[in-house]
This record gives sequence, structure tokens and C-alpha cells, in this order.
Amino acid sequence: KEGNYNVVFRIASLGYNGGLKMFLISENGDKQEVLNTSFSPTGGWQAWKSFESSAYLPKGEYILRLVITKPQFNINWFRFDFISGTQQTYNELATLIYPNPFNDYIFINNEVNTDIDIQIFDLKGNILIRKSKIKSKTHKLFLKNLNPGIYFLQLNFNNRSKVIKLVKTE
Repeated sequence: KEGNYNVVFRIASLGYNGGLKMFLISENGDKQEVLNTSFSPTGGWQAWKSFESSAYLPKGEYILRLVITKPQFNINWFRFDFISGTQQTYNELATLIYPNPFNDYIFINNEVNTDIDIQIFDLKGNILIRKSKIKSKTHKLFLKNLNPGIYFLQLNFNNRSKVIKLVKTE
């Protein structure tokens, strides 16, 4: 089912940060990254904790591939909890930003069918990035030059504004 999902991972790790990426592979071999996340140590190889991330999954049949980016952790299970479908409203727009946390880029999935202006702020309120009139349905925004930390993404469209917290990882 196409839409936005909360992805919950059950993880254990003695003293290492773990990380993984999730890809969807289509019938013709096209690979699309839908999630990039990291996990903090849980204190033991059997000390299980749940970690959450979000992903937008398109309609269709795909092969799901997990790629370990930071090893030395156990996965007990993971699950997808459906959040919302493709009929997005203004209040659901926050779920159209993925992956979050991110490393080098985010995708902005424009389901509101209008131009979007964006700004990225640091914690002090300084505008770091400004883009106007994003028209494409899915826009890839490169943020490699940002240092790891917390940022705020402001989306402006149809005389409305929405602010979303972003987390940049290593």
C-alpha cells in the first residue's frame, strides 16, 4: 500500500552505534533508497530496544534490501506501521520528508500539487538554505555541507507554512 510508514526496528548492541539503509528494487532493477537510519548502543547483545524511523513507500511490488552501514548490532525484528496514504492534507505534509534522520540529502515529496518554497534554519534561526518554486513531485535536496545536528525545514505553499525538525547524522 502506497504511503507513509513508521518503521520500527528491534535492536541490541553492546557498545556500538549501528546503522542501516533500506532500498526498494523494482522489477527492472532500479534501486531507490527509502530509509537511512542509525541506532545507539543498548548496553548488551540481548538488551533489546525499539528504534523508530519513517519511510515513504510507493505503490507496487519491490524487493526490499537492507544494507548495514554501521555494523555490530543485532536485529530481532522490524515492522512497518502505516501512517497515511497518498491523499495528503496540509497537516500530513511532514511525513513527506524522508529520510529523517539523513546523511547527505532528503527527498521532498510534493503531493499538494503546487509550488513549494523551502528554507532550512539552524537552531539559532539563521537561514542556511533557501529554494523557491519547487515544482517536481519528488525533489532531492542535497544537504551534504551541513554539519551533523538538528535543523528546521520550513515549507511554504498556498499562503501556509509548516516547520519540520530534521536530524543530520554523520
